[in-house]
Amino acid sequence: MILLIYDSLFGNTAIIAKKIEDTIRSGGHEVESKRVGEVTADDLKKGGPLVIGAPTQAFNASKVMLEFLDKIDSHSVKGRKVIAFDTRLDLKSIDSKFLRWLVSRGGYATAPITKKLGRKGAVIIGSEGFLVSDREGPLVEGELERAGDWIKQQLSKL
Repeated sequence: MILLIYDSLFGNTAIIAKKIEDTIRSGGHEVESKRVGEVTADDLKKGGPLVIGAPTQAFNASKVMLEFLDKIDSHSVKGRKVIAFDTRLDLKSIDSKFLRWLVSRGGYATAPITKKLGRKGAVIIGSEGFLVSDREGPLVEGELERAGDWIKQQLSKL
């Protein structure tokens, strides 16, 4: 069973998570999808691969996702395969050169997700960012399809 955990502030990450869930299921895998606030210790004890996604906020994952990652017991993720994703601003959509530079240097939500879980012993097998056209979205055209194609590639690594 694959456990898909996500957070979404404006709905864009939830849309990507739903596409990933549907693609996993259509590929013949069992998947359980939960918002980060719904995940219990028992969910994590079930084992199996994890797919974790969050929106990028201030060069980081959302606050609730960061708090969740910090609370995860190392024994719950040690040796488990993890696939991470985020939603992020399309750098081309930012008018200010300075702000584009700042965003390009600041990072995205997949970095702290993979770093925190990697330190707890998880095996990171892939990560990807999906573009939104503005802080609150919508998703850039074609990103939903790209998410489906991407997760198919990641599933082949499981």
